[in-house]
Amino acid sequence: MGYVLFGCQVLTGLVFVVAGITKLRDVDGFRRSMLALVPLPVALSPAAARALIGLELLVVALLVVPATVAAGLALSLILDLAFTVAIVLALRAGRRAPCACFGRTERPLGIRHVVRDLVLAAVALLGLVAAAAPHTPANAGGLLVAGLAGALGGLLVILLDDIVALFAPGPSGRASSAEEAW
Repeated sequence: MGYVLFGCQVLTGLVFVVAGITKLRDVDGFRRSMLALVPLPVALSPAAARALIGLELLVVALLVVPATVAAGLALSLILDLAFTVAIVLALRAGRRAPCACFGRTERPLGIRHVVRDLVLAAVALLGLVAAAAPHTPANAGGLLVAGLAGALGGLLVILLDDIVALFAPGPSGRASSAEEAW
């Protein structure tokens, strides 16, 4: 289970470091995106945006310290489930503004974001199970494969909107109804 744990650490860490850094690069843009999706008092939005960015980067910090990996995965699980609930509520309320999850985008919020966050929650849960299991000594080759698998999974998550756009483009590059549903 040590390889599974390492793959989950890499995937989760990569997703959260990219999410946190891209939000840090444009905190005000992220704050505006958050306000368009979540009914939040405007006065609280700067603090809420910074707190969320801090929590995302805390996940990364916890994942790189061996003694706190389980805490990092648990925080990731909590955040992923909270994001899922927020996205479902936004979609039910008809709020489909672009989500600045990984920086600026023109693509509206959709079901793919719910699926993405549920997959991330499942990865965090799998990592927690793996962290609780007995570990056998790991070898470098196994860790390399697990790390590469985690990195590839993380890149797929980060680039999900772009991947969907490749396979569901509408006329003149605008989102088609299939892409918007996703």
